[in-house]
Formats: sequence, C-alpha cells, structure tokens
Amino acid sequence: MLVATTRHPRRVRLTDLSDEVLQHVAFFCAEPFLGTPASIVPFQLVCRKVYSAVGCRFAPYLYGRIFRMKFDVDAPMRRLGEDQLRSSVLAEELRKRCEALKRIRRLEIAGPNTLSDLWLAYLMFLEHDVKNARQLVEWANIRSFVMHFVRTRLYENSLENRGWPLENDGNALAIWIIWHSFDEESIKNESIDDRNSIISILQPYVIASFKYQPLFIPDIHFALPISGTPSSNPPRCVATDHGPYPVYRPPIPANSPCITHFGSPITLCVPPLTPAALLCAHVRRQLGVIEYPQHIPKRRADLPPGLMHLTVEDFDEWNQGTSTRCSPAVRLGTSISYSFMDDEFEMREANGAGDAQTPSQLNEDEWLRITHCYNPWLDAKIKIRIFTPGMLDGLWSGRIFTYTQADFLALAASPQILPDLSERFPRPIQYPVFMRLREHHCLGEDLPLGWGQDVYEEEADGLPNAYFPPGVNHFEKDGKLHLIDPTTDEHLKYETYVPGRPNSHVAAGGCSFCRPDTPMSPVQQRECERIFADEGLGMDVDDEGWDDSVADDCITDIVITGETDFDHGRAWGFFRLIGRVRDRDGLVVLLRTPERPNTRGAGTFIFRGYVHSNQNFVGRWRAASESPEAFSALEGSFSLCKRS
Repeated sequence: MLVATTRHPRRVRLTDLSDEVLQHVAFFCAEPFLGTPASIVPFQLVCRKVYSAVGCRFAPYLYGRIFRMKFDVDAPMRRLGEDQLRSSVLAEELRKRCEALKRIRRLEIAGPNTLSDLWLAYLMFLEHDVKNARQLVEWANIRSFVMHFVRTRLYENSLENRGWPLENDGNALAIWIIWHSFDEESIKNESIDDRNSIISILQPYVIASFKYQPLFIPDIHFALPISGTPSSNPPRCVATDHGPYPVYRPPIPANSPCITHFGSPITLCVPPLTPAALLCAHVRRQLGVIEYPQHIPKRRADLPPGLMHLTVEDFDEWNQGTSTRCSPAVRLGTSISYSFMDDEFEMREANGAGDAQTPSQLNEDEWLRITHCYNPWLDAKIKIRIFTPGMLDGLWSGRIFTYTQADFLALAASPQILPDLSERFPRPIQYPVFMRLREHHCLGEDLPLGWGQDVYEEEADGLPNAYFPPGVNHFEKDGKLHLIDPTTDEHLKYETYVPGRPNSHVAAGGCSFCRPDTPMSPVQQRECERIFADEGLGMDVDDEGWDDSVADDCITDIVITGETDFDHGRAWGFFRLIGRVRDRDGLVVLLRTPERPNTRGAGTFIFRGYVHSNQNFVGRWRAASESPEAFSALEGSFSLCKRS
C-alpha cells in the first residue's frame, strides 16, 4: 500500500550561502545612502562565516562598492586615474571618510584631526557631483561645523598678529567650505544678525589688501616660473608695519606631500583665503537694496538719444541682478540609484544627460591650482593652463566695492587692528560694473606677444599695463585681434573665440606640438601616465596612445578685450578693457580705461582675480597709476558673474 508523503524543501542555512551572496546582502544592509554604513555591523556579527565573508579586511570589493554608493568617484577617477581607485583604496577611503563625517557631525572643532577633516571636506566639495555635498550638508551638518569653527577659532592666536586674524590652513579651508556649503536658499534664510555677523568676521580679509594675499602668486609676475630658487632669487618685497609686501606664500618643495588622498601622498597648497572671504561677503551684501534718487526717469526708452543719465530701470536691474552666483543647491532628499554589480552607474548618474558640466567639472580649475601652484619657482613637468578657453567670453555684471581714502589709510597706517572694524566700518561704497568681454587666442606654432616691463620695477612684468609691452596698439578685424608692438615692429594676429566653433588650428588638424605623428609605445604611455598622476592629472588615451583632447589646448596666449555696452554705458559710464590671462594659475588681469572724460568714476583701474567655478570673477582692483609695490594705495574688491 502506497502512502502519500509530503516532501519539505531543504532548508538553506545562512552559512550555506556563498561569499558573493552574503556580500550582496551586506551591500543592501549598508542602506540608507546618507551617513555611515553602520547598519552593516549587526550583520557582520551574526557568525564567523558571515564575518569572514563581509568583514572589511576580507571583502575590499564590497566596501569599494559601498564607497561608490555613498560618494562621488567621477572627479577622482578623472584627476587621479582609474587605476588609483582600486577596491582596497576605496575601502580605506570609506573608513577615513566615515570617521571624519562623524567628527564633523559631533562639531569636534579642536581635536587632533580637525585640520585633516577640513581638508577632507574641502576636497569632497571639489569632487562633488551628486553625493558628496549631501553627505556633508544633509548628514554631517557641515554648515554648523564650519560656522562654529569660524566663530570660535578664526581669531585664535590673533594677539600674536596684533589683533589681525591669521591666514592659516585651518582658517582658509573653513572659509572655503562656508562658500561651497551655503546655497542661495540657505543664505536668504539667514537672519540679518547672522548675515552681518559673518560679514563682520570676514571684514579684515575683505579690506586689508596690504596684509592678505588674494592670489597664489603675486601679480607682479607674468612670466613663470620665477628664475632660480627662493634663496638665490628671493622675493622682491617692501618692508611694512604689516610685514613684507607684496605677500609671497611660503613655497612648498616638490615631492613634499601634505596629505594622503585615495591612498596616495600628494602635494597640495591651501587656496588663498581672501577670494573665499570676498565671495562669502559679497553674496550676502548683494541682498541689500540700493535706493535710487527721486525724480529720475523711469525707463531708458524715455531718455533722449545720446543722453547719459540714470533711470529707475537701471537701479532695478542693479538690485535684481546677481553679482555673485552661489554654489549649486544641494538637492536634499532626492533618491540615489545604485547597484552592487554595475561599475558604471555612478558615472552615468554624475554625468547625466546633455553637455552641461557637472559641479566637479566646474571646479576643475580649483583642483589644478592647489595641485600646481604651490611653488612659483618650480618648473612643472607638465605645462598646463589653469583656465578654460572661452570662459570669459560674454556679458559680465557685478559690483565693485571701495572705501574712502581716509578710512583705508587709517587701516593701513595702523599695525594694530582697529577695534571698530565691522560690517559698517569702513563703510563700503559700491558701484555696478558691466563688461562685455571677448577672448582672443594665439594658436599653435604662432609666436605670442611678449610681456612688458614695469616702470616702477625694472625686473617686473608690466602689471600696470596688464602685462602688455609699452605702446602696443590693437584693433579687431575679420575675426582676429591685431597687436602691433612698435618697439619690435611685430604685427601679431590672435584668433577671436567663437562659442561652439573649433578654432582654425583644431579644424586644420593641429600641429606637431599637440598632435604627435607617431603613437606612444606601451612603455612611453606608462611613463606618461605616471607623470600625469604625479601632477594630479588623469590621462585618458585612446587605442593609439594619444590624448584626443590635446589639440584643443594648443593655445599659447589669451588676450581679453571688451567694453561697456550702450544701455549700461549710458547709465554707469563707457569703458574699454584689455587684459591677459596668466597660464600658471589662471589669473585674469584687466585694464579698464574710461572712454569718455565725463564718465562717472573715471579713472584707469587694474582688475586682478580668478574665475571660480566658471561663473564668478572675483578679486581686487586698484588705480593703474599706482606702483604695484605701493602697499597703502587704495584698493577695493569686485565680484562679477557671467550673464550670457
């Protein structure tokens, strides 16, 4: 007699699962996206089998995948090379970041790891595309951390500096993190007291051009590197009560790593504090409303032809316009897609659709500056331009800030910081600035224009004339800038940049400098990749062994020209501009000259600054008639952003 029996499926125990399946489970235990993967710990402790499969020492691939789920990797891969982002390296970087984020979340601003935590947060912002800023802002509450640091420690040891706050690594990184972490909405939501407090704290850096260096390398140099060494050819400075002027940052010797980043020691220099202070102060000052005089015409169209006059429309444009554009808003609460097996998901997520640049691509020049501008005497192995061609082309608008001559001289004449220095003193005087700029490029094997000599300093490079040789004439015709140097009888032609169109050099296939005739051998390619990695540059080569993008960079000099357009000139004055870009750090120097004698604020000014994140042109201005070595000459600041 047959008896029916029920077969029960064999029970699968956890210990029967393969390591790969257990790692899949552990990966999803590391959810949610925000924060540290602390929820994986209970799963690790289930039994020895599970621990040996998913423990950090035994499963670097798993923790590399968790790193990719929680942090951006596009920028490190682009800058350091794909080989540098091995699973074991990412696993260690995950551990380091989780510990740092927890300290930041606990507001630990005075521990032994504070400086390294500031460095890590700053680099995470430079590498941010989708995830990094959310981890810092949304989970670690980095805004509270840096504001607590600034209010508590910015003036630490200032008594040793006659009351002036120090420009040390910690202060500089903290101010830059403030800039990167606050978006437009968070700044608008600040109380007036908080807003004024931040401006007051930063006021010394904003005003004291005689004390704080806003540039990586002093602007008296155009030709770099500086010849010799710091000992054989020391900086040319004037002794003042505030220290040597101009201020040279201490050079960092080559191969002197300051931090370990993704498992490799790298040499970095801290970015100058002043540009970050200017950005943070100006973005808050622009929220104020400028009152206009009564009884002025309402519209520009109401003015008789040719009449220069202010209108209500001009003031409305000034008040409603943006002169300093904030960092992109952090998309709080948005979902993050991820996969355990897909190595490319984060690349697709970061790059997205279309040709728009990602946040980390906008910050590429910031990365190149801190990795290449640490020693102006050093001749770099790889010559790069820290400037994106075409970046300045278009209409720029913003504000310049100045002070009364008496207030500025009182600050410069006092070695001790004045006790009443605040957001109200010295009282800032601001004017709108509009400039429509064009770029002109010296291409390929063409000889670029030389540079000038300073009438004040025989060995300087002609800063008061925007680095041009004396007497150079220029005009634009048929898509080219013509430069005529009467001292050498040279007639040079630079090609005018046209958005969306390759220059004639690229269209013709490049030259021997940018398009080698023969591909590199495997040995040459490996050596080239090593040099690029040492310089903090990724190298993407095609199957034949050369870089497809090199031809686009065969530009040996960039000259800027521009003017005030008609509508803005009628209100605020007509000006002409000409200038140059310093390749080594992307410094932009513009000479602005009034076109008409009755122009408001007439005077020839020199603007010097950097373009940050491809959108803000920020720096200092002074009268071109002043010697670059005149430390007490009135100097103001400016901030402009690109409108079109």
